[in-house]
Amino acid sequence: MKNDPRLGNFNTPNVKVHMRGPIFKDARGNLNRGVKTGLQQLGKEMVDDVKSQLYPGHGKITGFLRKSVTFRVASKWDDPTLVLDTSKRHPGQNVIYTGWIERGRRGYNFKGYHMFRNTARKFRKSGRVSKWMMNDITKALGK
Repeated sequence: MKNDPRLGNFNTPNVKVHMRGPIFKDARGNLNRGVKTGLQQLGKEMVDDVKSQLYPGHGKITGFLRKSVTFRVASKWDDPTLVLDTSKRHPGQNVIYTGWIERGRRGYNFKGYHMFRNTARKFRKSGRVSKWMMNDITKALGK
């Protein structure tokens, strides 16, 4: 037993646990895979929810904006992020009038439909997000 100041008294017993088995082999990769799978399922559900809020007379005239609502899982280093927007053809370049339909415009009576905000609020309050993510992470770690 080595004298480790973080453990307190030298005579204090300490225990080291070495984990082995398939769950711990490539755990980081499996965890990232589980997170990405969960985010993809979440993205599909959120896109469907946003699209359901765009219908004739309520944000849908030609259907172009509705068709453009999409998601992607962007990974910067090891930090997967779900991006939900209207850039179906060119990631990061939204349909130009998306902000106006979402937020409305100052000086006009139109206050916006808030479809992205409503979807975010709905999923945050429901608690389904954490359940989905944990299920997918558990499945990925079990492989």
